[in-house]
Amino acid sequence: MAPALLDRAIALAPDAPLPLALAAWCHGLRGGHNFSAKPESEKSIARALANRAAQLNNDDPLTEILIAAGYTL
Repeated sequence: MAPALLDRAIALAPDAPLPLALAAWCHGLRGGHNFSAKPESEKSIARALANRAAQLNNDDPLTEILIAAGYTL
């Protein structure tokens, strides 16, 4: 349910890095812990979202932590 809600938040605020970083973390969790039938696809989505969030981030610590988690997972 979280990825769907985050997709909506991203649609409403496409230049906000926090929803992107949260979505990267969620997709990273799904791919990194095999909570999905397509873990490699989830990891790829996590990387793309983390990249977008990193480009938009304005040194917000929470966003940076979630970006790092998205990359790590």
